[in-house]
Amino acid sequence: KTPTKTKRSTERGEGRAKLIAAMTKHHEYDNGSCLNQEAIGNNELARQAEVAKRTASDFFAKEFDGHAKYRALCNDPPRLVAAMKALRGEFRPREFYTARTPDDLEQEDE
Repeated sequence: KTPTKTKRSTERGEGRAKLIAAMTKHHEYDNGSCLNQEAIGNNELARQAEVAKRTASDFFAKEFDGHAKYRALCNDPPRLVAAMKALRGEFRPREFYTARTPDDLEQEDE
């Protein structure tokens, strides 16, 4: 008898949750800091999360508009931290009250 592959994720959203957990671990995200800014590859993330490669690919497409944009984000530590917070649902509306835009910063320089 030939062994059959079992489906890795069976509940809706389970794959996404596994991918976020694996990405959190990869980036060594803790308390608002990412100690590892190195981008993780699609196949490696899928392997670590124990999901299909296609699930990881869809995740990068949906959450980052593709793996290339995710890699670029990894070169900007504050934005990487913000992305991790967003993925993990850690933002609170009150955090946006004090957020400053680039226009705000330009006005302060004048």
